[in-house]
Amino acid sequence: MRTYMIFLITLAIPLSLFSIDFIGKTYEDHIWMGFDGERNTSGSQRISFGDDEVLYEIDDNSHKVKSVVYDEYKYKYKVIDNCGLTFIVLDSNTKWLAIYNEDILALYDDNDYPFFVGFNTEKNYSIYGIGIFPRNSGDYTASSFLVEEINGKLIKYSPDDITNLSNPTPWVEGVDGNGIGEKLYYRLKDESYMKLVQVSGELDYYSKWTFFISNGYVSYSRPDLYKGNNRIKEIRFTQPETNETYITNILDTPNIQKISFPDDAKMDGNIIIMEITDIYEGSKYQDTCVSFIIQYEEKERI
Repeated sequence: MRTYMIFLITLAIPLSLFSIDFIGKTYEDHIWMGFDGERNTSGSQRISFGDDEVLYEIDDNSHKVKSVVYDEYKYKYKVIDNCGLTFIVLDSNTKWLAIYNEDILALYDDNDYPFFVGFNTEKNYSIYGIGIFPRNSGDYTASSFLVEEINGKLIKYSPDDITNLSNPTPWVEGVDGNGIGEKLYYRLKDESYMKLVQVSGELDYYSKWTFFISNGYVSYSRPDLYKGNNRIKEIRFTQPETNETYITNILDTPNIQKISFPDDAKMDGNIIIMEITDIYEGSKYQDTCVSFIIQYEEKERI
């Protein structure tokens, strides 16, 4: 058995640097706009950050000649921290919850699913498995999950929804104590998803499967639940067929962190086990939570 500390790539930006690092950056989100009677039409949303102003554009890309901007909004904005979550407050009295890194920006209002999932237009690769490129390549089961009754309604915090960006739909382990030793089992529908693949064609790409993780309990309406509950501090990945084991630290932030396996990882197979090996303690509860762990494919030009 080989055990490694794997490289965790995190581009989560401290709150104090948010407005500085995002100045001049644009994130773009491709969207389906409906059926026009002949074909499906698509468009895009773009959000660009200035010094103190954000520009929100919606384009109609269904036109054959060129894209037409048919909605454009400008807002003054400020960034606030609320219990560890980042909110963008606009001068229109609108508030957005931001879950992000330098590559991706997901924005939520009071709906469960983000209204915007954009990718940094400065990057030269595409990401499959998140946003407009969902890839349901696997399913999670867990060694336990919390079940509780709230206002007469039974709530199950199973791992069923941690493969997407909706919130609040965290996996919360369900044992007494702090959850160390509890496991997630990720079963791949196609074991080739964890292999390195060379794609030939007009352009060549280096294709590698890895994970995005958002730590803790993330809720637009209850930001206090992030610090109130435990978060994952360290996690062990195991491929039981090869007995390969990788351990990585997770930062105490809900913002998107990227977990990449080494190039020589013997992770071929259809099951990956993720075990909680250390936690950040919650201020109120002992339950350990994770908002999402999404497997995705990153294609980078060679």
